[in-house]
Amino acid sequence: MKPRYLLTLVLFLSLAVGFAQQNTAEKNYVSTHYTKKTFKIPMRDGVHLHTEVYVPKDKSRAIPWSCSAPLTALAPTVRP
Repeated sequence: MKPRYLLTLVLFLSLAVGFAQQNTAEKNYVSTHYTKKTFKIPMRDGVHLHTEVYVPKDKSRAIPWSCSAPLTALAPTVRP
């Protein structure tokens, strides 16, 4: 095997291992800091929308969204 091909193969494999380890760390962070809830929301046309909601496990601080705020206040005003 030529040295250039061997060097390319080693570089590719080391990058693949590095990306695989990074993905595992991100999955562990999400599972330790958030609770995942899955819902099926029925639409008017009969289709069910699959939705995943991630809720922070840390209840000591406020989240950036409030259920008491009207949703229309968050959307930009569109006039016909």
